[in-house]
Parts: sequence; C-alpha cells; structure tokens
Amino acid sequence: MKALVTGATGFIGSHLVDVLLERNWEVRAMARRSSAFDNLENAGGAETALGDVRDPDSLRSAARGVDAVFHCAALVGEWGAPREYHEINVTGIKNMIDAAQAAGVARFIHVSSVAVHGNEGHRDTTEDAPIRKSGVLYNDSKAEAETLLWAAHEQGRIRATAIRPVMVWGPRDRVYFGRVRDGVLESEFSGNLVDVCPTGVFTNKRFREVYSRPWDLRTARSVCIHCAVGCNVLPGGRHDTLRRIKPAPNRNVNPHFICDLGRYGGEFVNSPGRILGARIESAAVDSEKALRTAIERLKTIGERYGKNAIAAIGSGRASLEANAALALLVEALGSNQITFHASD
Repeated sequence: MKALVTGATGFIGSHLVDVLLERNWEVRAMARRSSAFDNLENAGGAETALGDVRDPDSLRSAARGVDAVFHCAALVGEWGAPREYHEINVTGIKNMIDAAQAAGVARFIHVSSVAVHGNEGHRDTTEDAPIRKSGVLYNDSKAEAETLLWAAHEQGRIRATAIRPVMVWGPRDRVYFGRVRDGVLESEFSGNLVDVCPTGVFTNKRFREVYSRPWDLRTARSVCIHCAVGCNVLPGGRHDTLRRIKPAPNRNVNPHFICDLGRYGGEFVNSPGRILGARIESAAVDSEKALRTAIERLKTIGERYGKNAIAAIGSGRASLEANAALALLVEALGSNQITFHASD
C-alpha cells in the first residue's frame, strides 16, 4: 500500500509518516518548499514531494500512484487572516479532493477537528453531532472543509473518512507550546502560557521585574502594530510607562492569543530615544511646518522628474484611516503609485 501524507512535516503529519513506515507502507510525504524536512530525513524511507494545497498542479502530481491520501495539511491555531484560513483549510481540501479523484485514489482520510461541532465543551459529543459554525476562524474553516468532504463522498467522487481529534500535544508541536530543546520553548506563541497556566508556574518575567500589581494598571483596547493581521491587544500602563501587553479577545482575529512579538515587542515605547514629534533634518518642528515642508519637497520632485516619480508605501502597522490619508496625499500630488497591505 502506498500513501500520500499532506502536511507531512507538521505535528500530526510527521508522526503519521513514522507510523505508516513502521507498518511497512510506502509513503510519499508532501510539504511546502519552506517547510523543515528534518524529521523526514531522520525517519528515512519516505519519498518526499514538494507541494502546496493552494497549487492544484502540485497536488495532481503528488496523488498519482497512491492508494490512500492522509490529508493533514491545515492552518492551525486561533489567530490569523480569514483569507489564509479559507485558502488553506477550505480551498485546500477542495483541491486535494479533485486531485485524489483524478488519480483514482481508493481512500481519503481527512484530519479534521472536534471544533466542527462548535466551540462549547464536548464531554458528551459524538460523531453524530451536527456540524456547525461558531464564529472562530479555525473552527469554521474546518466545518466548511468537512462539508465539502462529505459532499464529495456522497457524490461517489471519493471514499472518505474524517478523524476529529480534540486538543493534541506532544513532541514536535510548534503551535501552542513549541519544541523543547535545552529547556527553551521555540514556539513564537509560547508567551501565551503566561495567560493559560492556572498555577502561576509560567509568569511574565519582564512585567514581574518592573511591576507586579496588575490591578493598578490603566488599560485600553488597541490593535497590535507589528503586522497586518490586526490582533486585538490590551496594553497596560502606569505612570506614563507601558508595563505589559496582553491579548484582547476578538473572535474574528485572535480569539484568545497573540504572538510573542505582539506581547513583548512594545519596549520601544519606553525608549528614551523614541521620536515623539515631527523633525526636519533632526531639528524639532511643529507638525504643521513638517507637513508643509514635506508637500513642498514632494511637489518639487514631481515637477522635476514627473508625478509618478512619487510613490508611497503604506503600512500594516498603521490604521486604515492613516493609510487612507496617505492615499489622498499621493492623489493630491498627482501620483497613482501607492501600495500597502492592511488586515483582511
């Protein structure tokens, strides 16, 4: 028997490759070019294939000549851009089903999630519980994926099985807790342990060193500035100094967590060298003078080199209003050269 395993360098996929090899299956392990193939190289015996669930051509090539597809590839977690969840988890399984049908694959095993039944507790949940959305990006994308899977199964296009695990963790988990190596958590989301640990074993060392009475902080909801995803955060300050940043739950973006950059990357706010006002050639000026000077110099460039010599790059760290204002400025200068990436 020969199997194609998608997401083969991921947490569940890499362990599945090991088990299949132990049971004398031939294994074609598929992963993206950017993935780390260390575990596959250490396991040995698996054929590797470069592919992406968003690339139908790569899937058709990977599915040729296999008896079963184990579809493990997915965007996992509770934060991120809605478009990416849909492209990878929903469109991705559609592409894989099409490829499996075209190749005449006998079995299609999909690693789904108990999250397809909603976001409440699942102590008594059975496989007969209805599939429904809950407003959480990951959960809803897995629910949509299963809907497509069973439609294809009922149409006779594939013979499908869905596995719906609950919370899974262990060696090679890089989503919630990271890989442990020499006592260091390598996940970029490991700081969330501070919020979820019920015993106080994990604490925010940086916050503890400067201030340890959270009830005395002044807080206000905001949006993380470090990328275009738009995770909601709750900065806390005291005496005009930023002391701590925590996630502010938003089901549409980051239900409970934030990455470590969002949590610990705000130290520049307290820097004594931080620029707090407008400057021209290092000299402090009022904002009106700075704006007039900028417009005059940009107009000079446009007159000398042509209006489209002026280009603007917006920022995912800026608000939509700030990026819109930048677009208006460029338009007023007669240019149409502007680009920026805002959150979905």
